[in-house]
Amino acid sequence: MKNLSRTDTWRGSRFVLLLTLLAVFGVISGGVYGALSADSVSPIVHQYYMPVTERITLLTLMRGTFLYSALFLLSAFAAGLFTFGQPLGILLLFSRGFGAGVSAALLYSSGGVSALLPVTVILLPKAMIMLFIAIAAVRELMRSSCSILQCWLSGSCKDRRDMDLKLYILRYTVLLTLSFLTSLGDAALNYILA
Repeated sequence: MKNLSRTDTWRGSRFVLLLTLLAVFGVISGGVYGALSADSVSPIVHQYYMPVTERITLLTLMRGTFLYSALFLLSAFAAGLFTFGQPLGILLLFSRGFGAGVSAALLYSSGGVSALLPVTVILLPKAMIMLFIAIAAVRELMRSSCSILQCWLSGSCKDRRDMDLKLYILRYTVLLTLSFLTSLGDAALNYILA
């Protein structure tokens, strides 16, 4: 029994590593895109990872980051409720990494070496936390979607914990709260440094 749980944990670790590599591939792709475009892109593309340089209110700073993150989490939550939500989860995670890569490339292309401070102090911590949240959300999406598909194909559910809607909602509520706190911290840091 112990050996089986170790194997399952190892499989879980490998799956999280695969999701992390997918997010990193998104960051690299976004970096290449940002370096080639070399001018301002839409917030839909950079997903509000870009630090703000003008002085605006704290609420305005936080709104874009949090709303985009909430939209991401809502999409992941909804996709996890369907049997074939896995491809959407892969696309969502890739796009989240893409936004971070585009933002970093645009900062470096516009500021050169002087962009090192905004990237290191503002963009990097925010991107790491937001990508951690995205990886956790997509992991939950995959787990739920695969459980629903397995129940649908076999006609019975083996593990009821994977099918618990209350637990699924609680996990996404925790991720949404983390996203809110990250957005608040990012807005405060942008406000101070602007």
